[in-house]
Amino acid sequence: MIPVLAVHERIGYWGRHLRSRLADRTLRIVETRSTADLERALKGTATPLILIDLGKRVSAGLSDLVSALHVAPDAMVLVTDPQSHKGVSLFAREFGATHILSGPVTPIEVLDVMTRWLSIIQERSKFSGWAASSPDSSESEPWNWLVTHLQTSSTGQRTAGN
Repeated sequence: MIPVLAVHERIGYWGRHLRSRLADRTLRIVETRSTADLERALKGTATPLILIDLGKRVSAGLSDLVSALHVAPDAMVLVTDPQSHKGVSLFAREFGATHILSGPVTPIEVLDVMTRWLSIIQERSKFSGWAASSPDSSESEPWNWLVTHLQTSSTGQRTAGN
């Protein structure tokens, strides 16, 4: 099972930073912009990682948190609140967030959390059975077909056609 990291944000800031920093990991990173995209990315996953950046859309982001946990109740969710809105941490925890980072957050801080959580979900997956694969999971991100090639290339093995 390849773990899933759903990066839910209005712009591609976190997706860009995490994709480059987690390139050496076996991990499927899916960037989502809407609630429907987020639900589709999580459907059929076992213990996904989710990053929800609230930005200026606090109520929409918290609503998306609830929707995400409805689809994937075993998910580990990191919520970032870059503007430190009053009371948001309390609401996010109440709605099911695993961890909240308020104020300016660096990619290294988020990477540290995701790296720790990745090892946790890999352990959990050994005991959680199986997850149904969604029919469109490989089509959701155009670069997913490159993952196998890039991993093989980075280990120094030659791939077919080289």
